[in-house]
Amino acid sequence: MGIRENDRESIIEGNRRDLGPLHDMHSWVRPEKAKEALEERSRLLRALAPHVETGFRGTKLDCRSLSPGCRLCGEGAWSCLFINGVCNGGCFYCPSEQKSKEEPMTGGIRFPTPREYIPYLERFGFRGVSISGGEPLLTPDRTLLFLGKIRERFGAGMYIWLYTNGLLADRDTLCRLRDIGIDEIRFNIGAVNYRLDPVLRAVGVIPRVTVEVPAVPEKEELLKEAAREMARSGVDFLNLHQIRCTPHNGRHLAARGYTLLHGPRISVLESELAALRILADLRERGIGLPVNYCSSVYRSRFQGAGAARRAAGIVRKPWEDITEAGRIRSLYLEGPPETLRRISETLPREGASGVSWTLASGGGRLLFSGDLLSRVAASGVRAGVSYFACSLHPSVTYGNPCTEVPLTRKKSVFVERRALVRDLPLLPGDLSGFERWFVRGEETPRDTEELLRRRREDGVDPGTGERERWERVFEGECIPFGPADYY
Repeated sequence: MGIRENDRESIIEGNRRDLGPLHDMHSWVRPEKAKEALEERSRLLRALAPHVETGFRGTKLDCRSLSPGCRLCGEGAWSCLFINGVCNGGCFYCPSEQKSKEEPMTGGIRFPTPREYIPYLERFGFRGVSISGGEPLLTPDRTLLFLGKIRERFGAGMYIWLYTNGLLADRDTLCRLRDIGIDEIRFNIGAVNYRLDPVLRAVGVIPRVTVEVPAVPEKEELLKEAAREMARSGVDFLNLHQIRCTPHNGRHLAARGYTLLHGPRISVLESELAALRILADLRERGIGLPVNYCSSVYRSRFQGAGAARRAAGIVRKPWEDITEAGRIRSLYLEGPPETLRRISETLPREGASGVSWTLASGGGRLLFSGDLLSRVAASGVRAGVSYFACSLHPSVTYGNPCTEVPLTRKKSVFVERRALVRDLPLLPGDLSGFERWFVRGEETPRDTEELLRRRREDGVDPGTGERERWERVFEGECIPFGPADYY
């Protein structure tokens, strides 16, 4: 079973292992500072509320005018190809080592040529692709080759953008990128001391021009001023990221005295508050530049769920469903084979698709899709649910069942299917709420606490077993709501 987001002790221990000796070099948030910071964040969010749109289960703002690429990211329809692993920027906050012109890769899978990468885009149904690095313009021939082949294959059906620090983005290079057909270019101006020269060269050349940079606390005022200049100069979007801490950049972040936050990704507290203050300042001044704050919790939840949904779509069976959280949901009835056979015989007469259920070997279990739940709920037979997590790998993992996905005659990837929870009982009183909240998606609870409160209102006492059971259901079904807690 995976670590749940609310399993703080496991997350804290995992972060300690990930950072190793660097862990104790850092200042981790303490309860009193967390309380103070949460109050400041709440104040900023209240001030922003009339002027922004919060989306993606309360983890991202402002969502009124996002880049098409950012929307594809949230939908899980975007592939980011790291075209190389070398950079000339030297940014202190970079989360990875940048010293190798290694083969292009994404998700730990190498794609040496477009001939292998394009079938991957096709097979997994991507509608957006970005080229990142490293610095893509340090390997211009490779970058242009991939961009050209992707555009040639997909035409206008693929939204394509490129990340760069701008150090090599001269007019000729920008025109070559325009001519090859990219839709958007994103500049990390932190690598050029927040100068906008490369950005402004791209305005009027590339269809959409974005500045995308981590929110560095010490550069808050500089970023506010730069954002005003962007608005005056025709820049289309400003994307602010929350700085994350990794073994690579850990020493640099410790030297600056930042406060670290635990979570699925270790992040910098001051970076989030700086991003929100920048956004609040621009809105208070009536500056209309679209600003997207990309929080660490958004990335861990939505990018992770998107990858899981893509993998699940390859291996799910016809009677299984894929949840918002990217898990495979497998519902079942369990009872006497003769009873289940009679239930199955009624389903075609009621218009149910023949692939939406199956009798398991031995006949003692009927597996069915969520849209049949109301038809079978009154049968009086025991019901339950299992959840499976799927992930993509370059080779067989051996620990769990794997499905090979051929891309070319010589290139395959593998989807691993791992059980998160098996045979979780659903009691008769559970089924109507389960169907309404998770199958039909009506008034889905924000978290398990809201779910349990509703159960209490229905007259069910959520004891220890009840809480644990619904926590497992919620984990399998939903992306948690709201910004990250500070701990």
